[in-house]
Amino acid sequence: MLQADSFEHLIECPLIASPTLQHHEYQAQGIPFHVWVQGECDPDWPRLLQDFTAFSEEQLSLFGGFPVADYHFINQILPYSHYHGVEHTNSTVITLGPAQLLMTEVLYKELLGVSCHELFHTWNIKSIRPAELLPYDYTQEQYFRTCYIAEGITTYYGEYLLARSGVRTAEQYFQELNTVLRKHYEDDGRFNLSLADASVDLWLDGYKNGVPDRKVSVYYKGALVALLLDLALRQLSKHQRSLDNVLRRLWLEFGKPGVGYTEDDYIRLVEEVAGRPMRQYFDSFIYGTASLEEPLTKALHFVGCTLLQEENVSAAEGVFGFKTILKNERTEVTNILPHSPAAAALTVDDEIIAVNGQRVQMNLQVLLSTGAPSYELSVFRQSRLLTLTLAADPTRRFWPKVTIAKRADATPEQQISFKQWLKQDF
Repeated sequence: MLQADSFEHLIECPLIASPTLQHHEYQAQGIPFHVWVQGECDPDWPRLLQDFTAFSEEQLSLFGGFPVADYHFINQILPYSHYHGVEHTNSTVITLGPAQLLMTEVLYKELLGVSCHELFHTWNIKSIRPAELLPYDYTQEQYFRTCYIAEGITTYYGEYLLARSGVRTAEQYFQELNTVLRKHYEDDGRFNLSLADASVDLWLDGYKNGVPDRKVSVYYKGALVALLLDLALRQLSKHQRSLDNVLRRLWLEFGKPGVGYTEDDYIRLVEEVAGRPMRQYFDSFIYGTASLEEPLTKALHFVGCTLLQEENVSAAEGVFGFKTILKNERTEVTNILPHSPAAAALTVDDEIIAVNGQRVQMNLQVLLSTGAPSYELSVFRQSRLLTLTLAADPTRRFWPKVTIAKRADATPEQQISFKQWLKQDF
C-alpha cells in the first residue's frame, strides 16, 4: 500500500502505472538512480545510462552531497512534438516527443538537457529554497524575487554540466549557449524589467505570453548573468573559486538544514566567494537592465572566447523588425519589435497575402529583399483586407545574430583557462 505522510508528500510523488513501462537503474556515488520510460520508443539504454551517470556524478561532486536517498527520471515519451519538465523532491516528470525521434540528435539532445536541468533542481529549489517558499502555501500564489537563482542558474548549469562531464562537446555546448543568446536578444523586455522584478512577474502569466515586451526571461537572461558571474569569480581567483562555491555554500548553509535564503543572503555569499564587493554586478544585471554585450565580451575573453554580432540576413527581421510563421500555407506575423518600421504598420496575427501585388507563397523574404525604400503589403487583419505601407529605415538594423565563439588568437594562458572552466581542451 502506498501512503503519503502529508498533502505535500502526496503531490511530490508522481507515478506512472503501465504494463509497458520500461525501467533501468544506474548508480552514481553509491546512490541509485532510476530511469522510467513510457511510450512507443526504443531508447539506446547503454548510451543513455552512460550519459546520465556522467552528469549525475558531476552534480554530486559539485554539491558534495544529495538531499534524497534515491532519484527517479519519469519520462512520458509522446507520439507528437512536445517538451516539458517538472521537478519534484526525488524525481522529475519529463514529457518529450515525438517518440519515434527520441534517439535522433535533435531530440536526444533535448532529453539530456531537460534531465540534467531537472536533476539540478533537486538541490536548487527543492532543497535550496527562497525564504518566501518555506513553508510553501498551496492556498495562494507565492511571490519571490530570486527566480533568477532558481531557474536562471539551473538553466546555465543544466547545459554547462553536460559539457563539463564530457557528455557534450564544447561545440555542442556553444550551440546551446547561442540558442539562449538568440532568445534573450529577441526579447525586447530586456530593456524594460529587471531580473528580480521579472521573477515576481512569473505568477502573472507563467509560460504563456503576457504583456508584449514587458519582462525579461529569468531562464535566458538568468543563465547569461550566471555565466557572467561564474567567469568573473574564476577570473578574480584564478579559477580557485567559482559559482560552484556559491552553490555549495547555499546547499550547506540553507538547503541541508532546511532554512530559506533571502536576496541579502545570496549577495553576501557571492561577495564572500568573490572576496570583494559585487554591488555593481547586482545593481546592473539583477536589479537593473544594463546591456550584457560588453561585460560578456570581457568575461569570455578570460577563457579565449568572444561575443560575435552579425546582421540578421532575414529582410523581415533585420530590415523591418518583424517575425512570421508559416501556418497551413498562411504567412502570419508572430512578433514585432517596438519602434521598428513594422510596428508602424503591422500587428501580431496579421496574415500577409501579397507584397507589391505579388502573392506571398513561402517567398516573403525574396519579395522584401529588392532594396526598395518601401513596400505595399496586403494583409488580412481579423478577416478585413487592408493595404499597408512598410517603409524601411536605412539607418537602422534589427535583431542582430549574437553568438559565442572561440577566439582564433587565443593565447596559451586563455586556452588553459578555457580547460579549467569547461574541463575540455580548447
